Amino acid sequence: MDHRDLAASAIGAIADHFGAVRSGVRVSEAAARIANELVSVVGAVCGLASPVLDDLRRNPASGGVRTHAATLLWRALDEDRNAGPALGKALGHGDVV
Repeated sequence: MDHRDLAASAIGAIADHFGAVRSGVRVSEAAARIANELVSVVGAVCGLASPVLDDLRRNPASGGVRTHAATLLWRALDEDRNAGPALGKALGHGDVV
């Protein structure tokens, strides 16, 4: 999986989780744990600013917000080759290049 796909997958998973929570859908403990881990990795390891994550919380279905967040994350992954494996692990992907 390349960095562009990895970024889109991570942001999609985070946004989908935020959307489910906002709509009142009960999410499993496992899903919440995975989403929290993704947010932690994206926020800390990849350096994605928390305002972007806040935008995802407020507007999880917005294609523009998702695209912006994924682009920022993709750029961070390209700058820090060590961040990709951590994010891939959080997503359950082992084939990060």
